[in-house]
Amino acid sequence: MGPGAMARGRADMWSGMGPKVELQSSPWKLTVRLLSMIKDYNYHLFMALFCLISMSALQMTMPWAFKHIIDTTIPERDVNGLVWIGIALLIIQALRYVFGYGQRYYISFASQQLVYRVTRNLFEHIEGLSLRFYERNSTGEIISRITNDIQAMQQAINGGTIMAFVGLLNMFAFGVIMLALQWKLALLVFLTVPILVGASQYSANKLRDRYLRVQEKAADVNNVLSENISGMRVAKAFAQEGRQRQRFSSENRGNLDANMSTASVQAVATPAIQMISAAGTAGVLGIGTYYIFDHSMTVGALVAFNSYLIQFYQPVEDLIRVNNTLQQALAAAERIFEYLDEVPDVADRPGAVELVRAEGAVRMEGVTFEYEPGKPVLIDANVDVAPGQVIALVGHTGSGKTTFVNLLPRFYDPQGGRITLDGHDIRDLSLASLRAQLAVVIQETFLFGATMRDNIR
Repeated sequence: MGPGAMARGRADMWSGMGPKVELQSSPWKLTVRLLSMIKDYNYHLFMALFCLISMSALQMTMPWAFKHIIDTTIPERDVNGLVWIGIALLIIQALRYVFGYGQRYYISFASQQLVYRVTRNLFEHIEGLSLRFYERNSTGEIISRITNDIQAMQQAINGGTIMAFVGLLNMFAFGVIMLALQWKLALLVFLTVPILVGASQYSANKLRDRYLRVQEKAADVNNVLSENISGMRVAKAFAQEGRQRQRFSSENRGNLDANMSTASVQAVATPAIQMISAAGTAGVLGIGTYYIFDHSMTVGALVAFNSYLIQFYQPVEDLIRVNNTLQQALAAAERIFEYLDEVPDVADRPGAVELVRAEGAVRMEGVTFEYEPGKPVLIDANVDVAPGQVIALVGHTGSGKTTFVNLLPRFYDPQGGRITLDGHDIRDLSLASLRAQLAVVIQETFLFGATMRDNIR
């Protein structure tokens, strides 16, 4: 980038970022693409699913055991039967612990592998993008997508996405058991399901856009932090600390407002689900008590039915919680895939030539170049440099001196004309072999956090 362009970039540092572009990818397509990234770990996901289903199956036996104790064991004073039921329940709890450990282990393994793979792929892809990508995206924005957004995707797995799927299976199983215990009460419970589904869908539609805004505002905060830490010397030299504090406060307030907007939807959805569940439970207890008085239902059956009812409603509340996490993950995935879908402006042509050793003859023939459409920096430029010749480019700020140097290693490609090295159009050479022939001293001094030897390399 030329000095003029860099000056504009520094001005942007103080003026803030431009408007955001809202992404509109299909949630289903995002979900399928997310799952494709961990397809190599299907075994671990299957084992986690198996452990969860096993835990749920064992859990289903406990209310039935309580029904047997209340309706049969206690009235018959069957002490031996009570002991054996107690032993069986202890064994069931021990097995649930084993399956619970397996579920947590396999889920954690898959989620950590997801973080590792996505982080690696995203970093490698970003490294291969052209400089124009870094001009369009701030450092804080890029860092936020590599860290915050990937962490949000990980939470979608750790946060119980598979558990929510098993919860749906449990709801079906609990519904069948409740029908077997007392079909009239079961039908009463089923009447609340459409209301629960509607509330869940409403919150999902509201949350995704809000979570996308949360991720964007978090990136804005990271951007301000990154700029001010790296540009602290400039801020102090021009006594701009107060202005930068105001700028950070403004972005931080925007982040707070975005999070509060999300929290407001969650605050409405969760209590609404709980209220519907409580109404269903109250109706079951009231009508169930009448059935007991009418001798059409036993006390043990009502206790068991109520236990299954609680477990029937629990997955719905879990789905609301998981839905919050899933919507946040989809918003994050949308932003990550936007970067992964970026195509470099400068890339190797098919059949690019590997240049082994350059003599150093450089020609610029009718080169026209512009950073922004309609604002050319070079117009029909012609330069001829012989091997071993030393030249100096002289001109005022923004005249294209740095641009000339940036075009040689193909940091950018010109819009018109061509540049040759030893007679080869540099666009016909592989980027790696072209840049291996060049030595560039950058205007801005930058040291990597490594040894002096590594920085010289």
